[in-house]
Amino acid sequence: MIFEAPKESSIKEFPSNVEGMYSLCNSCFGWVINKDKKKALIYYGGNNQDLSEIVPIMSQMFPNHATYLIPYRGYNGNPGRPTELKLYQDAIAIFRSVKSQHESVGIIGCSLGSGVATFIASCQNVDKLVLITPYDRLDRVAFDKYPLFPMSLLVKDKFNSESRAHNITCPTLVLMVEGDEVIKNERTYNLIDKMPKVPRVLSVTGVDHGNCIDSADLRSSIRLFIGR
Repeated sequence: MIFEAPKESSIKEFPSNVEGMYSLCNSCFGWVINKDKKKALIYYGGNNQDLSEIVPIMSQMFPNHATYLIPYRGYNGNPGRPTELKLYQDAIAIFRSVKSQHESVGIIGCSLGSGVATFIASCQNVDKLVLITPYDRLDRVAFDKYPLFPMSLLVKDKFNSESRAHNITCPTLVLMVEGDEVIKNERTYNLIDKMPKVPRVLSVTGVDHGNCIDSADLRSSIRLFIGR
């Protein structure tokens, strides 16, 4: 897989309830919003998503949660090189650290980040799971775009979410973009079919894959699902 990492953060100044922080597991810099709240959320971003732009959105959406946004290795100027294994290892360490400081932890994964979130939800005690434009396997996403190439062989970081979906037992919300041009709806439905419990599913319109977080319906659905 080709990781399309933002080289730096486009937003430098944040509200007073946002603090910069370093992840002890990989020395990556990120942000925590309302860090003293009892309930926490972790947001895993998309392949080319600048998390600094998501910070003010999460701050507005979840005033009663501590929300953690830590860009992956190699993203937003962070050190290291991203691989599937490294992202999983970092995510486990960050989740356990956050869990030790809060009474519950929910997770939100967008696009690429849905694979990280699915992995965490399959092996950790997650309160609630939100998947935004998730997929079954990334090599299949690549094959949908380049059907003439053997993507199962070419794509090394497969993020095989469907293989672990059967271990997800927490309440789950799945959000799709109708007619998604990057992750076909078929990829999302394949993942849903592997889950032991039927998740809540919402398909939003009027946005595309890259700006789906701007959907008012998507945001309100996440807020309602996460609750206070």
